[in-house]
Amino acid sequence: MRKQFWGVKTLMVLAFFILVFTISANAAGPGKAVLKNGESFEFVKCKSLAQFRAVELTLNEQKENRKVSFSDIQTVFDQEGKDITPQLLGDWYKPEGTESVPETESAPDSQTTVVAPDTKWVSENSSTYREMHRRLWKIAPQFLGCYSFGVGDWFRGVNPGLGFEASFMVAINDYIALKGSFSRTGLNVDDDFYYIIPPYPGNWEMSQQSSLSVYRYLVSGVYYHRLTPGQEKENFIYAYTGLGAAQHSMHAEAIAHDLDTDDYYLLDGKDTMTKFDVVLGGGVIIAISKSFSFNFDVSLDNIVVGQAETNNWSGWGNTQYAYIFDLKAGVAILF
Repeated sequence: MRKQFWGVKTLMVLAFFILVFTISANAAGPGKAVLKNGESFEFVKCKSLAQFRAVELTLNEQKENRKVSFSDIQTVFDQEGKDITPQLLGDWYKPEGTESVPETESAPDSQTTVVAPDTKWVSENSSTYREMHRRLWKIAPQFLGCYSFGVGDWFRGVNPGLGFEASFMVAINDYIALKGSFSRTGLNVDDDFYYIIPPYPGNWEMSQQSSLSVYRYLVSGVYYHRLTPGQEKENFIYAYTGLGAAQHSMHAEAIAHDLDTDDYYLLDGKDTMTKFDVVLGGGVIIAISKSFSFNFDVSLDNIVVGQAETNNWSGWGNTQYAYIFDLKAGVAILF
């Protein structure tokens, strides 16, 4: 169990570093920036604002930020003196000496001319910016594997287990979405977790196996923040909370041996109960392509299971709660 837990922890740490790399991929510094008008800035941090076609310069000595149009950038060097202008400007990089050619003109046959993209600063209020900033998805099916922990007195004797979640996220606007989800988790339990009573009184020897599955049906409101607006791939982080139902399905099979008559019986027992569920969670979607993304998620389900029966329980007032903590990883498809 400990090895399995550390394996999950390692995946979470890797996911965190991937997220940090994604956020900081278009930032550089401290280094040197040279503008076409002759200005030069030492010990400056540079961040690409592709949606504005501009570079944000953080001037350490003056402790101020300055935005410079891609078209005004001549060269940017990192702290080791390497030219990082192509990486910083991306598709808008225009090599020295390259000239744009209007579509109505044709380049001479004797030379090859590269048509560079427009690198002028784009205003946030312009139609060009709004088109660049347009959200790239409307619906996002998600398919995740789950590693689930049952927490609280109600789950005493229950060990972590594996499961899956299938969900469907629909964007309302650039910040809000709705999410519907279904999940199933098989939690590991002791064989006597759900006890089967022998068919009649007597001297019995029982051998049984028990299982516990939790099915969750939830509808949530989602707030999401886009990490890469204006780019060809959509990365974003999100948080959500929702309501629904959690169904606990308990099943046990037993072989009962009557020691007095030496008879054997195969017994089967099932029990289900459905309770109110409140979920709180969040995650990150990291794009691999325009539509296909990795999805990492964590959530906590707060399930109302009924009245407390002892003085040692987890809950408020007369209501007892059970908690399920989920670590999830999978894929999301953006349409």
